[in-house]
Amino acid sequence: MMTEKTLADIQQNHKYELNNAKVIQEGMLPKKRHFERLFKDSFALYIPQNTISGDFYWVGEKYNMQYLVVGDCTGHGISAALLSILAINLFEYTIMNKGYKKTNKILKEVDKKFIESFKDTLHDTFDNPWIDLSIVCIDQKSKQLHF
Repeated sequence: MMTEKTLADIQQNHKYELNNAKVIQEGMLPKKRHFERLFKDSFALYIPQNTISGDFYWVGEKYNMQYLVVGDCTGHGISAALLSILAINLFEYTIMNKGYKKTNKILKEVDKKFIESFKDTLHDTFDNPWIDLSIVCIDQKSKQLHF
């Protein structure tokens, strides 16, 4: 015999799922030790408006260059949070795996891959997914900052 779920049961399940999503999303963000490895004096302030968010940051080092990316994906809630995870993965792939060094080339490649992610899947009811972001590269060898 099937029982009907009450509105309270549905709300409790949604809250449980959102809290799990929050743990997963925060697990994708760099930890304090990642910052400490790259920068002497640093911190990250992450205060999402909702349980999950389109805000993200990423740090990495490749070829004696330190990278910091800060972004905000369009939308709110679940869709923005999923976009932020996609963005983190694209930066990780582009910088660490593909070996792009220059910030303009990195952004161009991330933009290309981001658009490819939605090619043939966008529907009329889906808002255009985009990211507002900044990327900084500190070149330790030349002592230059690229933005």
